[in-house]
Amino acid sequence: MLSAISISLIFIIELFSSWTNLYFHPIYYGIALFLTILLFGVGILLASFGYREIRNNFGLLSGKVGFIFGIISVVLILSSAIVEYIFLIYPAPHIFEIRSGVRL
Repeated sequence: MLSAISISLIFIIELFSSWTNLYFHPIYYGIALFLTILLFGVGILLASFGYREIRNNFGLLSGKVGFIFGIISVVLILSSAIVEYIFLIYPAPHIFEIRSGVRL
């Protein structure tokens, strides 16, 4: 859950950096994408296996909590990745103006 929140914060920081014309090296996008895929897989594993395994070991309430955390992790990562993808396709107008030299 905390890792999903941290990766969402990374995407939010990158989103604001793209709108404020701050430069990030492409390796940071690669690291963020790798962490997103990794944490997305962890969230799916928590959502699918967490309920049964945690319920067997710690009781029913813990299984439900693990299942809910897994679902929330997947939703947070997917939503932040979709928002980042949209803003990579459609950057801010002033960034287009700086990169292309065309004034909008």
